Amino acid sequence: MGDLIEVSYNDFFVVFSIGIGDWIEETGFSSHLDTPYPTTEILLQENFVQIYKLYRITFKVLTEYGADGYTYYVFRANIPPEGGTCESATIIGQAALDEFEIQCNDWRDLDLPLFYQVTLPKVDGTFIFLAEELNNSFALRLPVGDKDDGYRLRLEILVVDSLEAYTKFNVTVVVSIFQTIHIQVKGY
Repeated sequence: MGDLIEVSYNDFFVVFSIGIGDWIEETGFSSHLDTPYPTTEILLQENFVQIYKLYRITFKVLTEYGADGYTYYVFRANIPPEGGTCESATIIGQAALDEFEIQCNDWRDLDLPLFYQVTLPKVDGTFIFLAEELNNSFALRLPVGDKDDGYRLRLEILVVDSLEAYTKFNVTVVVSIFQTIHIQVKGY
């Protein structure tokens, strides 16, 4: 792993690290801020935070009695799962009758276990939650797709790591209305 880095900027410090060790001060931290001083928020420039490093922000505070003190905020920069695919073994089927086997393979992430959420995005930006699975292969019975779009149904699969970073993957299937067939038998 690596060093723990401490960054000071007026009344607060930021430290980061990979692994176990002493906090090491980072110089020039203020040049990486996108927020002016003084401020109640910290906005860092893009690409300042490095993946998998542990960060600690130390704030100098005053107690209600006027004494100096310090408080800390610790977080780890995480990246979402990467490198995999999700697909449905069944591309065309009937609503509520056929099972659609979803298979998600080759996803990589340090923060295991991974889990899989399936949602149906709606036009208004909301979604319908369909399933959550720990297994990378699972079966679903689905609602009818969009009639005006040939009964296509776009599923959004979120591949989520244990720190809740996620990657979205879209899978489109065709799900038509269940149709019954009436058979008349003549005779007897």
